[in-house]
Amino acid sequence: MESGVKKKKTTQTHCFAPGRSSGYISSRRSDQRVSLFSVPKEPECLKAWQRAVPRADQVLDASSRICELHFDEQYIVRSFTHTINGVKATILRDRPVLTSDAISTVFPNLPQYLSKKAPQKSKSKTPTCGLPVKSPRHDTSNAACTDEVDVLEERSASPEVISPVLPDVGNC
Repeated sequence: MESGVKKKKTTQTHCFAPGRSSGYISSRRSDQRVSLFSVPKEPECLKAWQRAVPRADQVLDASSRICELHFDEQYIVRSFTHTINGVKATILRDRPVLTSDAISTVFPNLPQYLSKKAPQKSKSKTPTCGLPVKSPRHDTSNAACTDEVDVLEERSASPEVISPVLPDVGNC
């Protein structure tokens, strides 16, 4: 074997999601054209995609592809929109692209419980890769805590309760 020859890294040409045959020659012949999308390069987004795709036999990696049938339509951008002299112009893309927060949630060939509804589009401009955004805790006043302390002080200030003496009924 020659040491100077590097083995070319191959990329997947079919959909990674279970139960799919898009990208295979049989689907190309039947005019079932679907776009295949690469997995994200950011580690957080890649982990989110790995959690979203229900596949136990393989792990989603950098060479994997997922077809457009597994994404909600809100995540697929099929056109360019530009404003020229105040007029909005829309031009169809040759190849669709995904938004930065796209996560595959649709798995039509699997049981319904494995498909999740796509979250509603948020107005945030920062990409979250479908991960939940932590909201800051609201600073609550300590009024509830001080009320509870007052109640405890009132209880301790009340006179002692003497328990009544009950007769011994052990020999009945």
